[in-house]
Amino acid sequence: MAFLLQLVFNVLVMETNKPSYPAIPRRTFAIGMGWAASLFALGAWGCTDGKSDGTPSSNAEADSEGSPEEELDKQVKQAMRRMSMEQKVAQLFFVPPESITFVKTVVAASEATLEALQHYPVGGFLYSAANFTSSDQAATMTTNAFLHGYNVNGLPLMLAVNEEGGYLNTVADNDALGAIAQPSAREVGNDGDTQKAGDRAHSIANYLSAIGLNTNIGLVCDMCSEYAPVESSPAEDAEEAASEENAEAVEATEVESETAPETGAGTEAEAEVEPEAGTETSAEAEAESDVGAERTDASEPEADSSPEKKPDAETGQDNKTSGRKNVTSEEAESDEDQTIYDKLDISPGELMSSRSFSNDPAVVSAMVSAEIESYTKSSVMTIVKHFPGIACPQDGSVMYSLATDAALRDKNMLPFTAAIDAGVPAIMVSNASIPCVAGETPACLSASVVTDLLRDELGFEGIIMTDRLDNDIMATHKGAAVDALRAGCDMIFCPADFESSYNQVLDAVAHGPLDEERINESVRRIIRIKLQSLPLSIKQ
Repeated sequence: MAFLLQLVFNVLVMETNKPSYPAIPRRTFAIGMGWAASLFALGAWGCTDGKSDGTPSSNAEADSEGSPEEELDKQVKQAMRRMSMEQKVAQLFFVPPESITFVKTVVAASEATLEALQHYPVGGFLYSAANFTSSDQAATMTTNAFLHGYNVNGLPLMLAVNEEGGYLNTVADNDALGAIAQPSAREVGNDGDTQKAGDRAHSIANYLSAIGLNTNIGLVCDMCSEYAPVESSPAEDAEEAASEENAEAVEATEVESETAPETGAGTEAEAEVEPEAGTETSAEAEAESDVGAERTDASEPEADSSPEKKPDAETGQDNKTSGRKNVTSEEAESDEDQTIYDKLDISPGELMSSRSFSNDPAVVSAMVSAEIESYTKSSVMTIVKHFPGIACPQDGSVMYSLATDAALRDKNMLPFTAAIDAGVPAIMVSNASIPCVAGETPACLSASVVTDLLRDELGFEGIIMTDRLDNDIMATHKGAAVDALRAGCDMIFCPADFESSYNQVLDAVAHGPLDEERINESVRRIIRIKLQSLPLSIKQ
């Protein structure tokens, strides 16, 4: 059986690694992966039972049939036995493909991707608009990536985008892919029809799976009423006051200039106006900060730059990408002089409101439940966000929720409870601060939020992942990956420096404060959810 499985993959990998990278016929891929799925269900890929000498398991074990839950437990144990601690730690990371391939922009999954996954068998890839140049190219790349990941460890690889509908889409706003954009969550919520919510999710799932994507990090459970208006932020109030003072000073100067000597008047006025210009520049710099949805990484040096800036697989100095211009996806980078709000011609409050179904927890809960059901039927894994609710930034670096403890439980957490009841496989925890629960600590780094609230109080048994760790909010948290795991998170999402974070986790396992059982706990959960939620073939 193991020979047959290897034969299937050898044929497919040979087909997919032709120099021209032609698109794999859907029927060919589906048949091949169907064989693989059948073999997997029979436990064929794990028939050696972890023995290095290849000795088959006993016939009694191979032929035994238990409940679906028992069979799943067996498959999880078999997978765990095959993995080294390095492989287990890699499985905890959900990253852009560039983070492990060390190239500027990945547009194919060739031998380099296979080698990267052999070294770093991460749990998932997050793609951006820059990774997709056409539907055929996208389908071939994701198919190859999936096969490479499966060939490395026998596990499905999460292949994801942020596709929310409305303003924030990686796929639908890429003209090269031909997908039809779906309405925003707010439009659907205002209509109040759960059928339309389910239809929206079904449409998104269809066009994602058509190009080989099996995961969407696009279902928002937040409510807009918890987003504090940016206009009232302390930083902006101070800035406005300073601007008014400058304006008054300029006005006073203009009055003085009427009686002052002509030669000095202009010079004095210019000197007074200059601070106002400086204030404007400060405001523009303030606006450069995002709502926690955009990437804020520095641009990547070119591969042929000075030696110290070349990609280095040992140090990971060049594991960030540049040139990503998809301003309507969560992984988009800002241009030097424009924010996402400038490009969309929308205020931060309006953007956040469009991403939320409603300010009524009952409406949000109903819509979220309908969409989860639709994604599940469409065989696309969905990850809901941002537990337990986020707020608009009050200035360029701080993000927090104004919810009281009572509001948190009576309102904010209700849609997440509904998502759990609907069977959501994974939940993203916000990097916002929740003062009523965890003080100034980002939620995804707080055991009070991750373990006490989400895992214990709500009883969530699926994958808990962090929000992005590569933005300004998390810049001061150098050991965020380790802290997130200590808090109870299972997956680390988009660390600013993958290799550094990966090594930090390994070091924490070897020397504390983490231990092997803590890693095993999360890896078991990840494997179980993958086998339950991710299809082993591309949807036709």
